[in-house]
Amino acid sequence: MDPEILRSSFAVVERRAEFAVKYFYSHLFRHNPELRALFPADLARDMERQRDRLFAALTFVMDRLEDPDLPRYLRSLGRDHRKYLTRPGHYAAVGESLIAAFAVVAGSAWSAETEKAWTAAYEVIAQCMLEGAGEARHHGEPLWWDAEVVSRTRHGDGLAVLTLRPRQRLTYSPGQYVSVCVPRLPRVWRPYSLANAPRADRTVDLHVSRVEGGTLSTALVRRTRVGDVLRLGPPGGGLTLRTPADRPLTLIAAGTGWAPVKALLEQLDPAHEARLFLVARDIAHLYDR
Repeated sequence: MDPEILRSSFAVVERRAEFAVKYFYSHLFRHNPELRALFPADLARDMERQRDRLFAALTFVMDRLEDPDLPRYLRSLGRDHRKYLTRPGHYAAVGESLIAAFAVVAGSAWSAETEKAWTAAYEVIAQCMLEGAGEARHHGEPLWWDAEVVSRTRHGDGLAVLTLRPRQRLTYSPGQYVSVCVPRLPRVWRPYSLANAPRADRTVDLHVSRVEGGTLSTALVRRTRVGDVLRLGPPGGGLTLRTPADRPLTLIAAGTGWAPVKALLEQLDPAHEARLFLVARDIAHLYDR
């Protein structure tokens, strides 16, 4: 891989990110129509989110091309993508469409040398992701965890705390998140922090704030009931405690950002000194008192 070529060409593409993503999906589905079923039905409506997710991941990679820890991130990404029902052959199709989109968007800034650099880079990215998916499969990790809703508490019209019991043990660290999907909205996944440290009964809490126009958050807050079964993706994220135990902690949270902070507090020894600041626009927003 040539970091200089990759970063300079990516900077050009990034300025036209919206067009790049539209071209990418058009190219992908035109040449691989069978892949359309793996994406949300209302993909056009969700295009802004898809753009942000794709370019956030690419930006992360561009910033860490020389980082020896990058392969671990990519393997984790491959592990997570199993929930989308991706297969090895899909990676080649995505790579072809991604490079085709970048070539069109970059215009005169694209060259044979640039294409060679991106082809090599994508091969490395895909190989690491496939390794991560293979490792998860080898260890018997499910594509997702089915989790029954065992408790539901509403806080006003726009927020709910859901307690779930995964049917298989979910191993995670306090502060991490999982992606969530409801069967009535297949292929729509959103990340939510786990709001508790691991428990003996294996249950986990999700704090869900309804976003105006949000498909999944509305379904979780207004239509999810006790007995429903949700799907949880593999835990991820690095919002975990790294401060030595002999140092006091200061924790700051706003809204449902309280969820991972609550999990971190539960992890602490009761004698550990900690200061907590909860921020809200209105006293009514300080739920879970």
